[in-house]
Amino acid sequence: MNPRNEHDVPWNDEFWEVSHAAARLTQYACEVGARCLNDGMLRMQFAQEMAYVGKAVVEDVRTGKITPREGLEAVREEHALLVNQFSAYLRIVAGLASGLLVAGTGLAVCKMSIGLACGALGVPMMLHGFNAVYENGMNIVQGRSDIKGPVRKAYQYAAIRAGGKASQGNIAYGIVDLGLSAYGLGRKVVASSARRLWHYLDSDKVRAYRAMSVGSLGFELGIDVMTGEQIWVEIKKDD
Repeated sequence: MNPRNEHDVPWNDEFWEVSHAAARLTQYACEVGARCLNDGMLRMQFAQEMAYVGKAVVEDVRTGKITPREGLEAVREEHALLVNQFSAYLRIVAGLASGLLVAGTGLAVCKMSIGLACGALGVPMMLHGFNAVYENGMNIVQGRSDIKGPVRKAYQYAAIRAGGKASQGNIAYGIVDLGLSAYGLGRKVVASSARRLWHYLDSDKVRAYRAMSVGSLGFELGIDVMTGEQIWVEIKKDD
């Protein structure tokens, strides 16, 4: 069958469905650009490029080069690709922020314990935190998602030296990450209501998770979920 010419416009429900899907793709691209791109010109360029992608598919459907079903599938694939890229970007940004928080918590542990808990908890937290900052920062700079920091490489090296695999080092790194997060949430901090000027009693302190805002607690738990997912991915590699 020959393709329909440009005068054979399929003004039916299927065509409008493709059109609406293309419009939603452009709208989502605008939202992604607003959240990921600080430069106004880059945001406009990105939105225009995604709009052109949608319009090209709609035009191919209109002129009969592809069927409405094929057009809808093409738009959905572009949307899914954009969603995946945006999710990867958010994970990197969240990892960067989390690394800074973990490193800061490790420093606070060393300070508040007068060095007593520094070696066992403070230093590992700082090392893991700085490693997360390095990995995610370099991923952003280089436009990648697979950068391995020196601390993670040390875990991988130790696993290989013990006769295992690099993936087992990644699993150990993730488990320690979760353990440090659990300690950070469960450690005692001075309550905001405490008003002593010199020495705080145990009754003046609360578990860290109780002193956190809902948003901060949700962020921390979200990072833990992502860490758990990464551990599961590494476990599946060994199956």
